[in-house]
Amino acid sequence: MSRNRFIWGIVLIAIGVLIILARADVFDYPFRLFWRNFWPIALIVAGTAMIFYSIRKTEPKLVTANGPSAESYTISNQVNKVFGDIHFDAANVDLDGMRLETVFGDISLATSGANVKPGDNRISLTTTIGDITVIVPRMMEVFGYGTSTIGDQFILGRSQSGFSVTLTAKTDGFEQAARKVYITARTVIGDVKIYRA
Repeated sequence: MSRNRFIWGIVLIAIGVLIILARADVFDYPFRLFWRNFWPIALIVAGTAMIFYSIRKTEPKLVTANGPSAESYTISNQVNKVFGDIHFDAANVDLDGMRLETVFGDISLATSGANVKPGDNRISLTTTIGDITVIVPRMMEVFGYGTSTIGDQFILGRSQSGFSVTLTAKTDGFEQAARKVYITARTVIGDVKIYRA
């Protein structure tokens, strides 16, 4: 919830600065045209946010290979959603070619017990608005790549914050490993966390 307040705070400050600059005649832009065009966009954003948060308050669905749950998906290594969180337990699932995507929601991936083939194994995680969290076991050798337009990155002991953030990190034994896992995590607004547990 604090992330949303932060974003709305930035939006309100930007609008206030634009109003002050327009009134001070710093730029020659008819500000009433901005307001006439801005209100429909603001209503669309507000409506989308209301729908997103009403859906997000429901219990997240669990995607697992460890047994059936009340609302489980067919087990594969690809999940695509528009609204809602993805919680994926990759035990007994092939990591290579894994793709988890959602537009409005968080992604969490636990890779303990996953099938890692010899050579390169690639995982792609994408969300537009939401956080991405990946937990990897200590014996897994990983290269992590994270990017976000607005958000923080915490990847294998390295961190970076701000706007348009890209961060990469790899485990110490990655270069010599026979089984390597490449994790690509992309979000527009949200944090990326990849860590060992």
